Amino acid sequence: MFGISLAFVTRFGKLFLSGAAAALLLGAQQAAAQATSPSAGCTAANAGDYDFSLPTGVALTSSPFTADFTAGEVLTFALSAGGGGVNSATADDTTDSIAILNTSVEASTDYSIPASGSRDFNLEMDTVAGDFFATLSVSCAPAQGTIVITKASDVDGDFNFAGDLGNFTISVSGEPGSASFSNIFAGTYVVSEALSPEFDLSGIVCTGDSDGGSLIDVNGGEVAIDLDAGETVICTFTNSSVDTPPSEAEVVEVASHTIRNFLYRRASALLNEQPDRARIVRKNPGLLWSDAADIRIQADANGVDAKFAMSTGEAWVNDLDVWIEGRYSAYNGNNGADVDGDFGVVYLGTDYLLTDNLLIGVLGQLDWASERSEGLGETIDGNGWMAGPYLSAKLDKNLFFDARVAWGRSSNDLSIDGFISGDEFETSRWLMRGALTGNRQFGNWRVTPTASIAYIEERQEGFASTTGAFIGGQTVALGRAAIEPEVAYRYVTQSGILIEPQLTLAGVWDFETPSGLSIPGWSVSAEKFRARIEGAVLIAFKNGYGLRMSGAYDGIGASGYSGYSARLWFDVPMGARMSRRDRSAPAPALKQCADGSLVPLTDGCPSPAPTEFVSEVSFAAGKANLSSDAYGVLSDLFNTVSGYDIDAITIAVGGGGDGPQNRALAARRASVVKNALIGLGAPAPAITVMPIDGAAAERIVRVTIVTK
Repeated sequence: MFGISLAFVTRFGKLFLSGAAAALLLGAQQAAAQATSPSAGCTAANAGDYDFSLPTGVALTSSPFTADFTAGEVLTFALSAGGGGVNSATADDTTDSIAILNTSVEASTDYSIPASGSRDFNLEMDTVAGDFFATLSVSCAPAQGTIVITKASDVDGDFNFAGDLGNFTISVSGEPGSASFSNIFAGTYVVSEALSPEFDLSGIVCTGDSDGGSLIDVNGGEVAIDLDAGETVICTFTNSSVDTPPSEAEVVEVASHTIRNFLYRRASALLNEQPDRARIVRKNPGLLWSDAADIRIQADANGVDAKFAMSTGEAWVNDLDVWIEGRYSAYNGNNGADVDGDFGVVYLGTDYLLTDNLLIGVLGQLDWASERSEGLGETIDGNGWMAGPYLSAKLDKNLFFDARVAWGRSSNDLSIDGFISGDEFETSRWLMRGALTGNRQFGNWRVTPTASIAYIEERQEGFASTTGAFIGGQTVALGRAAIEPEVAYRYVTQSGILIEPQLTLAGVWDFETPSGLSIPGWSVSAEKFRARIEGAVLIAFKNGYGLRMSGAYDGIGASGYSGYSARLWFDVPMGARMSRRDRSAPAPALKQCADGSLVPLTDGCPSPAPTEFVSEVSFAAGKANLSSDAYGVLSDLFNTVSGYDIDAITIAVGGGGDGPQNRALAARRASVVKNALIGLGAPAPAITVMPIDGAAAERIVRVTIVTK
């Protein structure tokens, strides 16, 4: 029960006004509404206004009234004063005093009921002299708040709780879960988590408790929450999984599958990044242009014409070459495990031209591979080497064959989060590859398809893991067939440098792939068919040096794989210069002597040696630019006389005619040819320029080299 009595202090003393007594001042109508005692409990029926006026000198007696109330409720006193005003006002029961602070016009205060039962409340006001008009409003509401229990864990699962809020479960799936309890009475609530041996309770944090009255016991897994009226207290229980060492069987399974996948992807990279093109073609790129336009060379000796054909493909090459080639590629496995890797290899080879149609060599390589997986927590690296012989042969005019075999080893490091840290293992491996390359030329364009087949096998040796488990040995084999048509365009600069842009689209079929690639919980791709596209540029110099750069994208048509690669090779010629013709055949360039015999161009005739070598190049009408074919004519002419001492060079230019424009055009053509010859090594003082008469020779430039 509670009661309210009103005590007024005037200059005549303290007066008490109960609900009934107030009615004497409020009038009959208000008294009927206010004299009734509040109903049991603190409900809306208790709410009401107590209006009164207190003239100076009035003396009243107090008669408090009472009503039941429930613990956890809030009693609100609100005073609105007028007239003479209020100096002070307090409300008190047997244990508490509640002050209404703002006493000049209006004020209010809340009183939280601490326990159920019966209690009297006295509101005391001091007034100034004079008439006083005031309204006292009494209302009450439950003292309620909200508790939220949140669960955070690094591993998904269901977590059970118990206590004053009852038994409940919170599920965690990717992000924290929670349970909310709204509109509950203020008070203390104990909540505890049923701890599992698989998890550690690493912390309990509560926010929203304004007076900091909550008590946390992390070791005991519980919290006593102090909930005050109007508060929302959020307590977060944070768990972390207990690291349980994997079993030996789990270590063996995961390590074996991880190594197997790595060896498969590295084997694929080793087959992808083979040395570039047919070696005999790379040694002499002119072989692919063997049907280039012939040039005419005429040797005169004692009035006898000696005529033979020579193509730009008849370039001289070297018996012995040393070459180096580097390649780099990166790949991504889009299969959920988020595997990224990169691979690099450097080749160093040396070869010897046994005949113009057969080359043999020895090749060594160093390779390195690195792979990372965010999904699997895997890091694996390996360094390896291989070495072996190779051969390259010209089978026919437009058909070439290449083959190589190699053997080697590798050393590797392996770490897998939660399983292995810093394990090392060794492998042995071998591969073989054969390729047929065809060729067709269409002017300055060529189409060069290659069909190849390759096989690689790598054996991982068994090893003892740092975990104590023994990882058994295993073998990974990969067989691959590919069709690779290449399209290229040839351009020869005036200084004799060959530049050749190239484009290749390859179709790849892996006819043998490793089994057992799947890692528990993950899908691993081993595509049988896919395509690769590559763009490249080849640069070949007159002195035999060569350079090729390329970039490629691999994985067209493959759902779980994509790769990028860059390639670079550099050729360094060594050894004596010679023709690419088979030395058992006639010399590459022959001359007919006066007695009818044929001897190499650089040899003397039984009779007086030839003294003149003549060639002609033509220009487009009105043009003075030297085409690549025309430059090739001059280059081959100069190579023809490389064994002679040059006595004089005559440049005869047609098209001079009448008029300054024609003469200027002829002069420009002569200058272009002269500069090209000087660039090829001709002595400038030996060169003279003269005109050619006749309309038929309008676009012709004839070069005559006289030897001693």
